[in-house]
Amino acid sequence: DDVQNAIRDILQNKTSIRKASCNYNVPRTTLSTHLSKVLDQKLDEHKFRTDEEEFLINWLFECVKRGFLIRFDNIYEAVASIIKESGEEREHPFESENDFTYRRLLRRYRWLSNNVKQNLVKTNKGLCLWYRDIEIYLLENNYYEILNCPNRIFVCDEFFFQKQPNITSNIKSALTNTNVCYLFSAIGEIVPPLLIYSFENEIPKQIQKSVPKDYGTACDPNGAIESKSFIYYLNRVFQSFLLKNGIEFPVILFVNDTQIKLTLELSNTCKNLGIILIALNPQINRLTSYVFEDLVTGWNVEVPKWEQVNNQPFTVVEFAGLTQIINQKYIDINKIMCNFQESSIFPWISNYNEEDDEFVAVKTAADNFTESKDGFAVDVDVSDFLEDFESHSQDGYQQQRATKANHSDINDDEDDDIEITVKFGDFKNAIGTKLTSKFNSQLAQEEEVETPEPFSSHAENVLFDIFKLFNSHSSVPQHSAAATTSQATSKQSTPQKIN
Repeated sequence: DDVQNAIRDILQNKTSIRKASCNYNVPRTTLSTHLSKVLDQKLDEHKFRTDEEEFLINWLFECVKRGFLIRFDNIYEAVASIIKESGEEREHPFESENDFTYRRLLRRYRWLSNNVKQNLVKTNKGLCLWYRDIEIYLLENNYYEILNCPNRIFVCDEFFFQKQPNITSNIKSALTNTNVCYLFSAIGEIVPPLLIYSFENEIPKQIQKSVPKDYGTACDPNGAIESKSFIYYLNRVFQSFLLKNGIEFPVILFVNDTQIKLTLELSNTCKNLGIILIALNPQINRLTSYVFEDLVTGWNVEVPKWEQVNNQPFTVVEFAGLTQIINQKYIDINKIMCNFQESSIFPWISNYNEEDDEFVAVKTAADNFTESKDGFAVDVDVSDFLEDFESHSQDGYQQQRATKANHSDINDDEDDDIEITVKFGDFKNAIGTKLTSKFNSQLAQEEEVETPEPFSSHAENVLFDIFKLFNSHSSVPQHSAAATTSQATSKQSTPQKIN
């Protein structure tokens, strides 16, 4: 190819663009365009390598499956951590959401782009689908049995004084930007909390002496639960609590991902400690609502009482000691368990109905596919894949759940890079004529528009990429959007291999 030869001559032999244009009879504008793309790609590889990007994408995909919405900050900080871990001095490949490199990353991974867009417009998966997605994740990783062990299920929530509407103003004034991070189990156990003071750097020694020995402490001017503070708390307090009480690992910890920022370091810490971090759906009834109502009452009662006895105004110095008293007097174990029950976390009741989602069977199968830039790694047997589509009936989801449970003893060390053969015709029959027509239309649109809008459903985006993979390996010419499914199926007879 003259263009490639000219580019090679420019890069290797330092030939000028003008001379290369004459030598290979290629317009200078064409060479300039191709050369800029090559140089841009080389620059990106220097900043963030392919293997590092693959690691990043796998981690983000895992986070999405555990209910987390991916934000720019999550991606930015993860990339920074990966570069730092390499020990090399490199610039960050992007600095903002408008950076071309960042936007190109989202275009390469449609499911990630869709997830980020969901976050930007403040939409979310349906509550029923959240229950179902978490259940499938736990089944796939052999964690489902934990849902039957209430002492291994925990929830994390913050008691931020400024956000409690019924706490008196004098208490809010004394505890400006002061926060308490609570962890409760489904059987009503209370983990010693994390007290967050609004100091810039260090907690004064006078206050530190008043903190109970088993409590955790942290500083943040805004009272936020920073990732580093939460990591310290999990290591020092939560881990000690689990070991002291003989609780079996791993455990599940449900968090609000607007309170706890997910970082690569936090994710690795949880993995090492045997903590399965899952983001709660915002539509779930708050698992601490009854407990926090009682805590508000406790503070409104106990602070005036303390001021009357000590004949002095309440200050942040007395915060830790009074927190311990109020926790002991006002937290009701039965109300903690009631919150878990009403939220269907324990006992776990997904309340999922297949009829609520037109593409439920499609999504079930699609979530078992992980995407890479150059292809797909398939970690589910194709027979299960097709059965998932065929089970789109009233009892289909229960059948799939039983199938997952029966296969929970599969060797985890088995090689994931399995070569599987499936006919394109079978694939299209499985997804149905409606999706096939929709995907053909999208293919036709991609020929006209460089980056068409992704589908609204994560499942459709993943399946569409598989559909494109089949087409790219097919010897049959691309069909237009108007072509019928039967015509495409009749011309495609040889099996395609997905590696």
